[in-house]
Formats: sequence, C-alpha cells, structure tokens
Amino acid sequence: KVVAWVFIFLWPIGVPLFFLILLVRTRRAITKGPATKLARSIRFLWRDYSPKFYFWELIDVARKLFVIDFVMLIFPPSKPIARTLLSLLVSIVCMALTFYAKPYRRLTDSNIAAFAQLFVVFIFIATLFINLCNDPYDLCSAVGFGSSFSASFFVLLVCFVMLFVLLTVMIIDISHIAKFSEVYVIGSREPPSIQLAKGFFYHTFISHVWSTAQDQAAVIKRQLLLLLPGIRVFLDV
Repeated sequence: KVVAWVFIFLWPIGVPLFFLILLVRTRRAITKGPATKLARSIRFLWRDYSPKFYFWELIDVARKLFVIDFVMLIFPPSKPIARTLLSLLVSIVCMALTFYAKPYRRLTDSNIAAFAQLFVVFIFIATLFINLCNDPYDLCSAVGFGSSFSASFFVLLVCFVMLFVLLTVMIIDISHIAKFSEVYVIGSREPPSIQLAKGFFYHTFISHVWSTAQDQAAVIKRQLLLLLPGIRVFLDV
C-alpha cells in the first residue's frame, strides 16, 4: 500500500506538477516571445493551443485523472452512483469551458475536443442509468427501463450515435482544412510559433485601395489565418 501511494504521487501528481513548473518558468517566452531553448523543448505541452491558453494541456490532464483515478479515492466502491455523478459534473464543467474558451490554435481542434467531451458526458449519463438499474432499491423502472439489459442496450446505442456524430464532425473539419496548405519551419518541420512582443497587438497590417482591392485584401487575410494559425491580422477597411 505504501508503494502504491508513492507511485500515485510520482505519476498522477508528480508529472503534471513538473509540467506546471516548466510552463510557469517559460510562460513569458511562450506568450510574448521569443521562444527560449527550454520553451521549445516543451513545445509538446503548448504548441497546439493559443498563447493565452498555453496551460490548457494541464487542465485536460487534470480532468482525465480526476474522472478516472481521484474520484475513486473520494467515494468507496460501494457508492458507484456518487462516483458517476461527480465524474459527470466535472465532465460537464470541462466541456462547457472548452466550448466557451476554444483554447486550440485551430478552431477545428477546439470543435473536435468539445464534441469528444460531449461524448464522454453522454457515456457517464448512460453509466448512471446502468448503476440505477443495479441499485437494490430497483430504480430502473423509475428512469424508464424494464431491466438492466435494456439500460445496457441504451448505453450501446448512445455510444454508437455519439461516435457517429463525432466521426462526422471530424471528417467535415478535416476535409475542410485539407483543401489548404500549411506553413512549416524547415529546421523543425513544425508550424512556426506565432508570438507578439510586448505592446504589440497585431502581427501584420494589410492596407489596400478601397475602390478596387477590398475583396483581394480580405482573401489575403483569410489565407494567412488558415496558413498560420494564431496570427493576428489588422485589415484596413
């Protein structure tokens, strides 16, 4: 038991805490630039997110650890309904935050992440129905199911429907972005880190002749946003 607690601290708590320390030490380089050697070495933690949400990976890791591991430490195995309700509540809050914040550089990634968390929410709701059917007070009929078998069938149906919706959203978004190219740095073979120096609000300024070039300038802005996720363009209109 002592060994188990040691590994609980080292992996589920120690590793995210270590990542948090690294992100705090490099937050200025990540959000303002230029990226330091340490910031570049931990790009896997923040490169997919907008600069102001560079810490979002830790929030997602904390969500997964809580609903999978920590909830078991809060409630004993004899209270599965309480475990499911708490995990459902945490999942709903995180899903709402993802829908609202849209933390990823690409809107496509934010949409996929939000729908994936919606899928998790439905899984917990379905699991709650199964737990109610297994309850000794026979609450299965109270939620509209005749037996635990019908509740299990409902769970499978919900899983397939949500999986279909998630795959449909992914295919639509991927087919949309597949039409466009993407800019990569030759040395690292990764998208460039788009950052702003202190006191600046835009990366580039696009001006044009109002009488003849408004449409062309708008196209240039849209192409830059697609090729360089995270870039801020000021269009003179």
